[in-house]
Amino acid sequence: MKALKPLAIVLAAVLGTGAIAAWAWQAPAEAEPAAPAQARFVSPYEPTALTVEQGLARVRSAPSDATAWRDLGNAQLKARKFRDAEQSYVKALAIAPDHAETWSALGEARIQFQNADGARMPSGAAEAFRRTLALAPRDPRARFYFAMEKDFIGQHDAAIGEWLELLREVPAGSDADNAVRTAIAASVNRNQKLIARALERASQAQPRSTGS
Repeated sequence: MKALKPLAIVLAAVLGTGAIAAWAWQAPAEAEPAAPAQARFVSPYEPTALTVEQGLARVRSAPSDATAWRDLGNAQLKARKFRDAEQSYVKALAIAPDHAETWSALGEARIQFQNADGARMPSGAAEAFRRTLALAPRDPRARFYFAMEKDFIGQHDAAIGEWLELLREVPAGSDADNAVRTAIAASVNRNQKLIARALERASQAQPRSTGS
């Protein structure tokens, strides 16, 4: 299947963090109706990011500090500098390779600019999220995106079930809460369109009544 180029769909609303969300991955148009813009999933457990300038200053003064590199990556992610964020997370993981949150954030950065293979998430993002779950099986961000992948490949019930489970765990009113609710609403909307299309095709194929 032809690879999809990353999308630059910008959410009209501003998230609670003050960052405009971008979504870089959606279902193939030939398979399902196009997904509406969706909120970037911001982990409710990640620390408040510094500004990019503050983060750069920290890594200049402590280049061997994995936390400094991770915090810089968080600041770059918030600023939508996704490729820069990826590089910062990779440097943090070179120092502290078993930090689940950094792997999760790396997956988040990669999913925003790497090419997807059809309805599957980008392979680099998927690998980062798999490493995340090996270290922290309940990581909310990795679970969110793997559920999104299930939704895009047609496993809608499983995806919505996982999102509902996740909704019970994330803080009410958080960016994570907003992202999960948005994803569920988008899935329901796509399913309604698919069902309507299937009903129309079935109706067109029905034999005509010959009367009594």
